[in-house]
Parts: sequence; structure tokens; C-alpha cells
Amino acid sequence: QTGHKIWVRQVGDAWWLAQEPEVNSALLSINPQNGAVMALVGGFDFNQSKFNRATQALRQVGSNIKPFLYTAAMDKGLTLA
Repeated sequence: QTGHKIWVRQVGDAWWLAQEPEVNSALLSINPQNGAVMALVGGFDFNQSKFNRATQALRQVGSNIKPFLYTAAMDKGLTLA
């Protein structure tokens, strides 16, 4: 569509296409043995937005704790159904 950005890259004989996402997210990866931060991603492209979603976004506690609760439930054999 008009206005959409795509990236084109050649790898060997193949061409790869990628489209810029319309949404952003954050990721924090922690080493469970020592609590060290292994990776922190605050958004898709720092040049587009200087806002770091990992460190600056205000989130409700319920949204942050869900992965831990779901993981514990699945470890006990519970399903989402």
C-alpha cells in the first residue's frame, strides 16, 4: 500500500522482503541463575521513537505478572482451555 515501508535484502540467490511493523513491544531477558539482564529491547527502531517501552512505559502489575502465573500453571499441567 502507499506509504508502507519495506526492506529488500539479497542473501545468496534469494531475496528477502520485510515490512515495518505497525506495533511496538518490549522485551527483557533475565538469567534465572543469577538475575543478570541478558537482553533488553525497548522498541522496533530507536530512530523512529526514542521512547523505551522496556524502561519508560508505565504498566499495571497484572500485565507484568501474567507470564509468571501462566508458566507456573502450565508447569502444573493446567491448560488455558
